[in-house]
Amino acid sequence: MVPTVRAAAPGPGDGRHRGAARPGPAEHQALLLDVTRAILEQDRDEAGLARLVFDLVAPHIDADIGFNYAAEADGLTLRLVAGPGIPEEFLPGCERLRVGQAFCGTAAASRLPFLADAARIAEDALAALPRAMGMRAYAGHPLLDRRGGLLGTLAFASTRRDRFSAGEIGLLRTLSDFVALTWQRHRAEAALRASEARFQALFESVPVPVAVVDPGTLRLVACNGRLCEMLGHGREALRGMALDSLDAGQDAEALRAALRAVVAGSGRSKLTRRVRRSDGALRSVSVSAEAVTMDGRRLVSETWLDITERLAAAAALRASEERLRSVIGTAADGIVVASAEGRILQANPAVLRMFGQAEAELLGQDLGILMPPDDAARHVDYLAACRGGPARVIGVPGRELLARRRDGSTFPVEVSVGSFEVGGECFLTGILRDVTERKRAEERQELLMREVNHRARNALAVVQATLRLTPKEDAATFARAVEGRVSALARAQGLLTREHWRGAELRALLQGELAPFMACGAGTAARGGTDLPPPTARLEGPSVWLQATATQPLAMAVHELATNAVKHGALSLPGGEVTVCWHLADGDDGRSVLRLRWAEAGGPAIAGPPTRRGFGSRVLEGTVRGQLGGAVSLDWAAAGLACAIEVPLGRTA
Repeated sequence: MVPTVRAAAPGPGDGRHRGAARPGPAEHQALLLDVTRAILEQDRDEAGLARLVFDLVAPHIDADIGFNYAAEADGLTLRLVAGPGIPEEFLPGCERLRVGQAFCGTAAASRLPFLADAARIAEDALAALPRAMGMRAYAGHPLLDRRGGLLGTLAFASTRRDRFSAGEIGLLRTLSDFVALTWQRHRAEAALRASEARFQALFESVPVPVAVVDPGTLRLVACNGRLCEMLGHGREALRGMALDSLDAGQDAEALRAALRAVVAGSGRSKLTRRVRRSDGALRSVSVSAEAVTMDGRRLVSETWLDITERLAAAAALRASEERLRSVIGTAADGIVVASAEGRILQANPAVLRMFGQAEAELLGQDLGILMPPDDAARHVDYLAACRGGPARVIGVPGRELLARRRDGSTFPVEVSVGSFEVGGECFLTGILRDVTERKRAEERQELLMREVNHRARNALAVVQATLRLTPKEDAATFARAVEGRVSALARAQGLLTREHWRGAELRALLQGELAPFMACGAGTAARGGTDLPPPTARLEGPSVWLQATATQPLAMAVHELATNAVKHGALSLPGGEVTVCWHLADGDDGRSVLRLRWAEAGGPAIAGPPTRRGFGSRVLEGTVRGQLGGAVSLDWAAAGLACAIEVPLGRTA
């Protein structure tokens, strides 16, 4: 509001301009006090301020026209801010003045007060406009800033009196200084507000969360919208909030010490915190802190970066890498990673075991170190051809190569080759599988297949000979004979199969071949109705391992002897007995010789050798002599047949 002026404010027609008493120094001081209070209490713009001063002062100095000009930025023009009392028809001509033009322009140009009384106005060439408006007394003052720069001018004029007194001129000069200071204050405040607005706009435009913290109280002095978004709090809620109430896992003293260290140090500091959002969710933030001074206070400006997802991704990557290392480290196959130039960058433990190398010896070496020299030379050419693009080294599965151990020995491997890119750089991967055992198994299988094929041919040849040589007078007898001999072959085949065709134990072979005939002899004894026990077979001899090539022929020989014993010999009567004994002896060529004797007792008396050579005798000679390269002799003693067989061990048919 406009305060009440202590001095009386006479009207324009009170006659003061005709010599009436005017306010003295005391009234001027009171007036200045009222003007000062009004200026401080009223927040007005420059035009409003000029009108306020004119309204307060003009009645006391009998002024009825006021001029308040502001200097333009070019320093050459004055712009009318307020002109109380200027007749309306003169306003267009007063809106702009050049510095140096008219009375106000003259005061602006000289930076000095400009005074004119009625006589001067009547004669001065610069007073055309004042004369036209009827001015008789004029007092104008420049408005200068603290450095003497021109802000504008302030002038009072009267159409009723001829001049202003010295006291009034002093009053007007003081008022001009007040107005200049007020203008400076207003302009400084406006500039500060503009600066603050620009700062706030800049502060809000920062694309990352920013907080200003008092290191002593830990309270947030300022924060931008991004920080509010991150934490889920409103701006007013965050301002003044203590930092330790947001931090999860760090106490107030530790936070305070960290911030004070930032203030005491120089440059920026990196901190990491766990903060809690308004919804309770925890976030990990990387804080870049720097000391700043605001309003004379040392504070800490913090830029926050949410790294929660980055830390989670890094943890997931570490876990993935750990799983990959575990898989590669425990893989049974060898895994090698090499550069596009063929330099070994990584090798898993299986590779080290496979090649007998230490990791330090392999890393950085050319892949050719794992190959025989000839293959290594071809490998260099292969890589050179592949460097044109990674696609040319992809998809080489199951390629079999020779690999070279550290000691120079070679072994077969199956290699699968691929490639991958990281950052535009190509790398090769090789998976190596030692197929030595598989190759050996394949060789054994091939050998076994050849052996089985050979055995099958031999067995079929024996069956063919059996069919050819077996008497055919009686079909039933023929069938029984063939069936028995084929069964003997089958039993020998089964024994060999159980032993994986490595051979057979002699005692097991004899037991297997005699068992069917012992059951047959027991049945014959039961039908005879005697008190004598059934026929028996006694086996005596050491453990002898027969090769697979000797098993079937010897089984056929034993079968023929047993068949004859059931028909005509010891196994045909109760109480009969067959004794088979054997031992090993040294042959003339240094090889072991199996000597086996078949002796019968308790059977029908034998009158002597048969008058004709039967099929069984021919089978005995064919198998023992022809297939086993041995010898056989028959003794047709009256007590029973005795057969001596001698077979060199180690012979292959």
